[in-house]
Amino acid sequence: MFRSAGILNKFWLPFASQTPARPSSSVKKGTNPEKGDAEAIIILDRPVTIFLVMSVQLLLLYLLYDYVVHIVIISFAIGAGGSLVFILRQFTKPDAPDVLVIPRLGVKATAADIVLTALAITLSVLWYSFRHSSWSWILQNILGIFLMLFVMQTLKLPSIKVGVILLSCLFLYDIFFVFVTPLFTSTGESVMERVARGGPTSSEHLPMMIVVPYLFSPPSVSSSALFVIRSEKVLYLNSC
Repeated sequence: MFRSAGILNKFWLPFASQTPARPSSSVKKGTNPEKGDAEAIIILDRPVTIFLVMSVQLLLLYLLYDYVVHIVIISFAIGAGGSLVFILRQFTKPDAPDVLVIPRLGVKATAADIVLTALAITLSVLWYSFRHSSWSWILQNILGIFLMLFVMQTLKLPSIKVGVILLSCLFLYDIFFVFVTPLFTSTGESVMERVARGGPTSSEHLPMMIVVPYLFSPPSVSSSALFVIRSEKVLYLNSC
């Protein structure tokens, strides 16, 4: 998913950077008001903390998958919808008049903001409601790519040193949870593999992946496995 979003990001970012900045009364940490919404708003300066949080989240998914997966699904729907608005808002006119003003709540919205919000809510609700349908992979991919574009555009590393530490932690994270955890589980299955496949009693899958439908029967797969694949009609590609 990161690779797909990265390719798309290289094509549209030059056009988005030409969009004039929207006026704002406050500037968040790591932002440049002259560059508008396209600049980073979050700086990752604690790689070890990120590593620990990711580890705890993965263990919670492994131990309490049937419960935590629903939190992840709802968070994905809300976050991806907000990301869609954030990304597409950069292509609207920054000086457009406000058509909706609620002073008590501090809400000001242009016609484009209302349309984009309605579009994001519609796509997120449709995906959540029909996420088990054979065609839901289209909506999941659209929402997922917008979420990745948002992450790539808003998260920045302050230095190469922090980047090296973070990548080293992620390397150890993958090695431990893929190759070391099978030594401690009763089934001999890694924690990462179990979470990626889904819980033993749950029909839910984590939406953090690009989904591609099978056009033909995959080679070198047993007949029983083919039955399962054909019934699902999708191939999950986790490329994070």
